Amino acid sequence: MVSHRHRILIVDDEDNILQMMERILVAAGYEFFGAKDSAQALVLAREKNPCMIMVDVMMPETDGYQTVRSLRKLPGLQSKPIALMSGKLEGLDPKIVLDCGADDFLHKPFDKTDLLQRVAVHMRLFERETRLRAVSEAAQDAIIVIDDCGDVVHWNPAAERTLGYSGSEVLGKNIHHLIAPERFHSAHFKAFEVFASEGTGGAVGKTIELPARHKDGHEIICELSLSAAKLNDRWHAIGIVRDVTEKKRIEAALRESEERHRVFYDQSQDAIMTLAPPSWRFTSCNPATLKFFNVKTAEEFTRLGPWDVSPEKQPDGTLSAVKAPQMIERAMREGRSFFEWTHQTIDGRPLQCTVLLSRIEHKGEHVLLATVRDISEQKRAEAELGHARKLEAVGRLAAGIAHEINTPTQFVSDSVQFIKGAFEDGLQLIRTYQQELKPLRERDAALDGRLNEAEEASDFEFVREEGPKAFARTEDGLNRIATIVRAMKEFSHPATKEKTPADLNRAIQTTLTIARNEYKYVAEVETDLGELPPVPCLLGDLNQVFLNLIVNAAHAIGDKVKGTDQKGKITIRTRREGDQALIAISDTGSGIPQSIRHRIFEPFFTTKDVGKGTGQGLAIARSVVIDKHGGRLDFESEEGVGTTFFIRLPLENAHGK
Repeated sequence: MVSHRHRILIVDDEDNILQMMERILVAAGYEFFGAKDSAQALVLAREKNPCMIMVDVMMPETDGYQTVRSLRKLPGLQSKPIALMSGKLEGLDPKIVLDCGADDFLHKPFDKTDLLQRVAVHMRLFERETRLRAVSEAAQDAIIVIDDCGDVVHWNPAAERTLGYSGSEVLGKNIHHLIAPERFHSAHFKAFEVFASEGTGGAVGKTIELPARHKDGHEIICELSLSAAKLNDRWHAIGIVRDVTEKKRIEAALRESEERHRVFYDQSQDAIMTLAPPSWRFTSCNPATLKFFNVKTAEEFTRLGPWDVSPEKQPDGTLSAVKAPQMIERAMREGRSFFEWTHQTIDGRPLQCTVLLSRIEHKGEHVLLATVRDISEQKRAEAELGHARKLEAVGRLAAGIAHEINTPTQFVSDSVQFIKGAFEDGLQLIRTYQQELKPLRERDAALDGRLNEAEEASDFEFVREEGPKAFARTEDGLNRIATIVRAMKEFSHPATKEKTPADLNRAIQTTLTIARNEYKYVAEVETDLGELPPVPCLLGDLNQVFLNLIVNAAHAIGDKVKGTDQKGKITIRTRREGDQALIAISDTGSGIPQSIRHRIFEPFFTTKDVGKGTGQGLAIARSVVIDKHGGRLDFESEEGVGTTFFIRLPLENAHGK
C-alpha cells in the first residue's frame, strides 16, 4: 500500500479497461479518476491535479499522442509522469512516443504486478523531483542548470528575481548569450568547450565573482558556485548564483570612509580593522594591523576572519571559532563589546590583546569597527611582577618555616644525644652489675633463675642490640631534616638587584633537595657537576629557573611512565666552556613535538590542560637567562627519547678582575 493517496488519471475509451484499472489502483491505495476522451481528460486534469496520467493511444477523435501534447501544456503538468498504453505494438514508433512528451509506454493487457510496479516507480521519481523542485523554488540563491550545449534546462524563481528573466524566457536558450556581458563571450565560449567535453574548468568546484547582465540591461556582480554533473552521459553545469552587488557597494562605501580617515588610520599604533556581515571577514585594516599580524598586504588580510588570526582555543579552553561569533553577536546586539583576547600572527606567534568591537552604521548597513591593542608586554610584566612577588612571599615563608623547624629540631637533636649517652652509660652499668653478680648467681640457682626471667621479660638482649641502631636512624633522620632546612634557607635567598658571585653547583643540589617530592616517584637523578668558578648572578632567579626545568623534566617523565612501575632519569651536568658556565638538564621523557618547538618559550603557551599550566615557566626562565643575565637558553629534543635544556651564563668577573 502507498503511504498516502496519489491521484491517478486513466484516459481510455473502453469502460472495461477503466473499471479494471480502477479496481487495481484503488486496491493498491491510489485515488482513481477516469476519462473516456481527450476533452474529458483535460477537464479532469485541471480540476484534480493528478500525480500521474496514463493515456490510451487509440481513441476516437483525438488520439493519445495529441492528448499527451495537450496535457503537457497545462500548468503544473509539465513535469508529472505521463504514460501511453496500447494493445498494438505493430506500427508503433518509439520516437513519436517520446516526442509527444510521454515518459513511458505500457502494453495491454496489463500484468497487475508489472502495472503497480511501474506506477510505484513513477510515483517515487515524482516525489523525489517534487522535493528537489521545492528546495530549488524555496532557495534564496539563483539555481541554474545548463547542458553541454550551454542551454538552460533549469531556472528557479530566485534566478527570475536575480536576473529578471522568467523560466519560459530562458529555458532552451544559451546562457552566455543571455546574461554574460558581450566583452566576456569569447572567454566564456572557449572555457565552455573544455567543460562540455571533460566536465572540468577553472571555475568548476570554486566560488567566484563575475558580472552578469540583467534583463533590463544593467550589470550586477554575482557570486557563482559552480559544479559539474553527468546526466544521461552529458555534462551539465550547476550554478548557484548570488547577487553581491549591494555587498560590493557597501565595501566601496567603507573604502571611501577609510580614505576620509586615512590620516588617523596611518598614525594609529593600535590595529584598526572593519568586519562586515554576513561572512564577518575583515573588509579593511590600517598599516598597524598588517605589522601586528605579520601580514604583507591589506588584500591578503581582508581574505581572513577573526578565527584565522586566533589560536584554536582561547585561554579559558573555548574554541576561538565558537567564541568569536559570540563576541560579534554581543557587539551587534549591545553596540559595543570590550574584552581580552588571544590573537596570533599569521605565522602562529600568540598576542595577548584587548579588543573593542563597536557597531557603526554606514549608509544603512551595520558593520563592526575593531580596535586591537597588544598587551603582551604588559601581561608579561604583570606575570613577572606577580611571579616575583610570589617568590618573595614564598621565600619569606620558607625562611620562616625553616627557622621554626630548625629550633625544635635542635632541641630534639640535643635530647637524642643526651638520651643516647645515657643509654650507653646505662648499658655499661648493667654490664658491670652483671659481672659483679656472676659469682653470686653461680652459687644461688634461684637468684640466677629470677634474673634470667627478668632479662627475658624485658627483652634485654634485643634492646642492647637494636638500641644503638635506633639512635643511628634517628640521627640520620635529624640530619636529613637539617639538610632540607638548610636547602630551604638557601633556596629562599633574598632577591637582590645586583649580581653576586654564587656557587651554582651548590644551588643545583639545593634545588634538587627542594624538588625531590616532584621527581622521587618517577625518576632517578644523576649529577655530574664539574668545577665552576663563582658565577655572577641573581641567585634567587636562577634557583627558580633550575626548579622550573627540573619540575618540567619530572612531569615529562611522569607522563611517559604513567601506569607502569618504571622510572626515568634526570641528568644534570655542569661544565666550564671558555668564558661561560654550562648547565645541562636532561630527561628521558617523551620529547617535544616538532610542531610546537618554536613556541615553547612563548608567554602563556602550554600543552597542559586548562587549569594545569600557565605557560609562564619557560617564558620566565628565558627572560631570566637571556634578559637578566645576558646568557643563552637552548634545547635539543627527540620525540620518544627525551629533552635537554642548555643554560649558558657569562663568567665576567670570574677571574677576580
